[in-house]
Amino acid sequence: MAVTFGSRIKAPSGPDGQCYRNRKLFPSIILQAVCDHQGRFIDTYVGWPGSVHDSRVLRHSPLYRQSAFPPPGHFILADGGYPCLQHPLPLITPYKRVVQGVGAQRFNSHQSRARCIIERAFGIKTRFRTIFLKALEVHSTFVPHV
Repeated sequence: MAVTFGSRIKAPSGPDGQCYRNRKLFPSIILQAVCDHQGRFIDTYVGWPGSVHDSRVLRHSPLYRQSAFPPPGHFILADGGYPCLQHPLPLITPYKRVVQGVGAQRFNSHQSRARCIIERAFGIKTRFRTIFLKALEVHSTFVPHV
């Protein structure tokens, strides 16, 4: 089992800054990450504007396009911002509507608790909050010439 999550990281607002504004109205870029059952990051994908939906980021990620993970018989848990999929990668999301029946409610509860793994893995962000509250700074002196 693995868990995926999309996090918004503050970024500077440039000339096309409007597309980087997320639903909370601050400019950001998206960091999509997958961690294993022990909270270890096993995949990351970063760079999409904060206004883009998590499902679109997923569809363009190498994780989705290359389908090299997870191994057969395993799956990835995700929140309701992602689609429930079987192919090209097995992605399990909670029931979207208000669920009727004890079985569906129990499933959503267990699925939500299992997703806490990645929220704890991302918890390091709160320990170093000043890093993530500042806008991302890129200095051209550190960018290699290509």
